[in-house]
Amino acid sequence: MHLVDSTTARRRWVAKGAMLFLACSPALGRIVSGNVQGFWTSADNPIDVVSDIVVPSGRTLTVGNGVIIRVSRQTTITVSGRLVVYGKPSDPVHIDKIPESAPWKTILVTDSGQAELYSCVVRGGGAVAYNENSGMLRLSGGRLVLDGCLITDSLSSGVHVTGGSLYAYSSRFSNNGGSQPIDAAIHVVKGSVVLGSGARRNSITNGVFGIYNENLTPIDAAGTWWGDPTGPQHATNIGGSGVSVSDDVLFAGFADSAPRHVRGDVNGDGLLDYRDSEMAIAIAGGMAFAEGQALEAGDMNGDGFIDLLDVLSLNRAVIDASRHNAAPMRQVPGMALRSHR
Repeated sequence: MHLVDSTTARRRWVAKGAMLFLACSPALGRIVSGNVQGFWTSADNPIDVVSDIVVPSGRTLTVGNGVIIRVSRQTTITVSGRLVVYGKPSDPVHIDKIPESAPWKTILVTDSGQAELYSCVVRGGGAVAYNENSGMLRLSGGRLVLDGCLITDSLSSGVHVTGGSLYAYSSRFSNNGGSQPIDAAIHVVKGSVVLGSGARRNSITNGVFGIYNENLTPIDAAGTWWGDPTGPQHATNIGGSGVSVSDDVLFAGFADSAPRHVRGDVNGDGLLDYRDSEMAIAIAGGMAFAEGQALEAGDMNGDGFIDLLDVLSLNRAVIDASRHNAAPMRQVPGMALRSHR
């Protein structure tokens, strides 16, 4: 057996600790401004948009799963070329404001632009000037696709349309608007030239309007959950107690039950990630209160409470989900690991 003295052993442990620290240290991130194109990956996290950026006409920006994009206050992302956001249900792309910052402005899709967002969380934008109607996502032409996305916490409408083609499927809209009387999850402005639209099978629980359509071209919103089994509030839907919709919204065939909760989705955003762990820890520590969906999702062992055992199970479920990025989280609500007493 080869023996080493305590000083040598201590030095080796210090060296190993330093290597581990360097390996685990977070990346410095990336700062972007001006014209952008190419590929953004999670290795660049976080990507801070410090001033207005543009995807130029004829150029493409592709964003991979797990990317975290943080946008400065009053900043606009203009898409005149093509923006493709390829998140995964268990590893989405996050577009949010910079922490402790005021809201950012908008993602603007112009006449020549095309934006496709898959499994993406967009929040913290929608900043507007006084008496201005706008949205966190603005479509003035071109094409906008939202599939499996969460559009939330916008100061103005979630999506503001003045032209182009909008397709939103299997996405969730919540807590958008309030700065203007007609803010909505989706707001189509009067006189818009809308070449095509679809907003089917979404979950719209917006606080002001669900869909507000000032145009004469109807919006197909079949299969959507409006926050109540009776459907949306509208003069033609007697007894509807969900969120309100305007005329020219085709809501027949609405969903009569909420989308299935993801086990462990304590904050109710349809995802299973570290934010749920943070909220569960706060609840278990008595710093937050859970009831309804939050309690149902976070009570991993079914004892009626969210406690340390549930936190441990939830953390394991989050880790497991990150290792199986191809598995859609919203389709596997029973994935949680059970605690061992």
